[in-house]
This record gives sequence, structure tokens and C-alpha cells, in this order.
Amino acid sequence: MIEVVVDAQSLKRSGSGSITGRILLRGPVGSFPEERWSDFPVVILTWWIEGLNNIVAGSGRTFEGMFMDGPFSFIVHRGEGKSGRIAWGKRGQEATVGILDIAALLGSAVAAGKVVAASCRAQGLSSSDLERLEEALARVAP
Repeated sequence: MIEVVVDAQSLKRSGSGSITGRILLRGPVGSFPEERWSDFPVVILTWWIEGLNNIVAGSGRTFEGMFMDGPFSFIVHRGEGKSGRIAWGKRGQEATVGILDIAALLGSAVAAGKVVAASCRAQGLSSSDLERLEEALARVAP
């Protein structure tokens, strides 16, 4: 299983007002991009939830999940049924990692998004990016 991992305690507002914190993918082959990766989880979780939801809903066959820091991304290709393939690495050089349940990956992204949104609200960290994340969470197909 591949899951989205966030560290709610690492969330903080940067000098420019963006919310940063630890976020990564973890699977049987390890963590991507790396175990202590820090990025912009509010923004990228919105992208990932929307893109994965499109695949699960059948309105797309491929999704590229990008990170804002570094040249890293993962690509999900829908197969038959609920399964698909995932590859990750530097953009344009992604290597196949394995087969996954796309709905389970979406569920993991949604769970991470809820943790991030709740933690931001509890810390009084608000932004238009956080509002977009909460809207994306509300639109997820049941």
C-alpha cells in the first residue's frame, strides 16, 4: 500500500505567508521524495485530492502529482477496475514503483488533507489555499 504521510506538528507559516510542513509518500519501496521531506502540504494536497478524485470518478486516466519544492513528482495511470500503476522520481524520469488501489491512495490523501486542515485551523493558520483544500475535501466522490 502507498500512503500519503503528513506531520501536523511540523506545520508552520513561512515568512511569505505560505504554510509549510512535512509531507511525503510512503510505500513498500520506501519514502518519496525522502522521509523528512518538507513542502507546501496545503497546496499540493489540494492538487493531489482533485487529480486522484478525477481518476476515481472516471474522468481521467492519468494524474501527475507534483511537489512544489524540488523536481519531484509521481504519476498514477489508471488500469482496469480500481487498480493502477504508480511511478515516482524526478519529473520526466519517474520509475515504476508498483500497482496500487487508486481509491485507497485518494482516501489516504483525503485523510492527510483533513489532518492538515484541522491542524491549521487549530493553530489559527488561515489562507485562501486552506479554503481551497477544504473545498477539494468537500467535493471528493463518496
